[in-house]
Amino acid sequence: MPKGKKPIPYPFSRRWVYFSGFLFSISFLFMLLLSINNLDIIVLYFLATFVATVSTYIIKVRIYTIKTEDTIDPSSKSGNIIGTIRAWTILFILGSVMLFLPFAFLYLFGWHAWLVLINSYISGVNASEIIIYLIHRR
Repeated sequence: MPKGKKPIPYPFSRRWVYFSGFLFSISFLFMLLLSINNLDIIVLYFLATFVATVSTYIIKVRIYTIKTEDTIDPSSKSGNIIGTIRAWTILFILGSVMLFLPFAFLYLFGWHAWLVLINSYISGVNASEIIIYLIHRR
C-alpha cells in the first residue's frame, strides 16, 4: 500500500466471504473428481484459476477503490470525472468480454476444456474475494 493512502475497507459482510469459500471448495472438489488421472487438466485448471484470481482481484480492488472514493469525498468528482468515466468504461468492456468468453471457449476448445475453464473462473473469482477480505479486513 503506498504511503498516504488509506487502506480500503472490505465492503461486504463475512457471510459473503463464507459463501465464496463454499463455492471455491465445491468448485475445487468438482475439479478433482473430474480430473482424477489427467495431469493436463489439473495443470490447465491451476493455471486458469491463477489467471482468473489475479485478474478479478485487480478489477475488484479497482471497483472498491472507485466506490470508496465516490462515497468519501463527493466534492472531488468534478476534477476526476473523466478518469472515473474511463475506468467504468474499461470495467464495462472487461465485464462484457467475460460474459461472452465462455461461449467462445465452448466453440474453440470443446466441452471438457470448457468445463475446466468455467470451473477455474468460478474458483478464481471466489478466491480473489477471499484474498481481498483477508487483506482488507475491517
